[in-house]
This record gives sequence, structure tokens and C-alpha cells, in this order.
Amino acid sequence: APVKIANTLSGLVSFGGGVAYDPTNNSVWVSDGVRIRNLSMAGTTLCDFPATLTDKTWAVTGLAFNRAKRQLIQLEMGPGSGTRLVNVRFHDATKCPATPLALACKGRTIKGTGVVAAGIAYDGARDLIYYSVSSSGFFNSTHTIHVVKPTAPCTDVNTGSAIGVI
Repeated sequence: APVKIANTLSGLVSFGGGVAYDPTNNSVWVSDGVRIRNLSMAGTTLCDFPATLTDKTWAVTGLAFNRAKRQLIQLEMGPGSGTRLVNVRFHDATKCPATPLALACKGRTIKGTGVVAAGIAYDGARDLIYYSVSSSGFFNSTHTIHVVKPTAPCTDVNTGSAIGVI
């Protein structure tokens, strides 16, 4: 049966949310942008708490999971027009609520029109984080994949620039 989570954003942002599989619990971490829940595959709530955000105007825009460290990785984005700030935050997922460990990327500036950072993945074999940033323009859109180390999530591993534009 599908696992569902209600959208409780109340109009904060339409792009908030995220999902990450937790193989240590065989569960999923989900967010609607302002809350985070851990759900069993049967849909039972294992944990539910307000997301730790930089500011009440920010929203969770992606989740990933580091199996080896049992860490939930949160991508969050602040409001803006033409420029947005993006943060990467780590949580100890062995506790409920998942305890914030560090705000590792404190307001990385992403410039562009209609910018949305929404999509994050963790690569355990290489110990890398991948996240996407989309920018929509009048005639075209760009989608950039950033590849960062968990120890320096504000700096792209490819000599300080993103892996590329799709």
C-alpha cells in the first residue's frame, strides 16, 4: 500500500518536501517542507517532529540518508527572488526527534530566476552529496547538479563549480 503524508505547508511554498529511504529501519523519512516524519512501510508513524529550519520562512526541499552514519541529510531553501539561499543540514537519525548535528552549509547563495533547490542524494561509496538546482527563465530553464563532500557542502568538488548544466 502507498505510504502517504498530508501536505501541511499552508501555502508557505509549493515545492517543499522530500523523501529518503532508511535501510537501517526499512522505513522512509518524508517531509512536507515544515515537518519530518519517519514512516514504516505499512504507513505507521515511527517519528514525527517539526523540521529544524534556518528561519520560519525556509522549507525542507529534499532529504537523503547516510546509512553508515545513520544520518538524515536535509536540503533546505530560503525565500527570494533572483537569489536564494540553500543550506545542507545533518541529523542523528538514531533518535526521535532526529537530532540536528550541524548546519554544514550556512546559506550558500544560488542565483537565477525562479531558482528551486529540490532534490538531494547521498552516495555512500564515494561519500558525496548530490543536489539539484533548477532555474526557470522566460525562454529556457537550466538544471544544475552540485556535487559536494559532507565535510564541505558549500563547495562543489569539481574545482568549486557545479558538475554541469543539464
